[in-house]
Amino acid sequence: MLTPKQKKLLVFINMRLQNYGIPPSFDEMKDALNLKSKSGIHRLITSLQERGYIRRIPHRARALEILKLPESKSDTDDLNIQDSLNCYNIKKNKSHQLLQSLMIVQL
Repeated sequence: MLTPKQKKLLVFINMRLQNYGIPPSFDEMKDALNLKSKSGIHRLITSLQERGYIRRIPHRARALEILKLPESKSDTDDLNIQDSLNCYNIKKNKSHQLLQSLMIVQL
C-alpha cells in the first residue's frame, strides 16, 4: 500500500517517462508535489524502491525505472495528481515566460 504522496510521485515519474522519455529531476518532482526540499523526494524515492515500484540505475543522473504501478487508482487520486501536474506546468510556463522577458530587457 502506497501513501498518497508516494502514489502521486510514482504516477508523475511514469507520466514524464512516457511523455519525454526521461525521468524528471529532483527539483521537478519537488515542484510537482509542492514539497519544500529535495530530501522529501529522496525519502519518497527510497521508499518506492524498497517496495519494489521503482529501480535506480547506479552512476547515472535521473536514472529511474518504473517496475510496477499501483493496481487500483481512485478517481479522486487521479484528479489530485492531475491538479498537481497542471500546477507544475503553470509554474514551469511562468518561469519560462519570466526568463524570456528578462532576455528581452537585456537586449
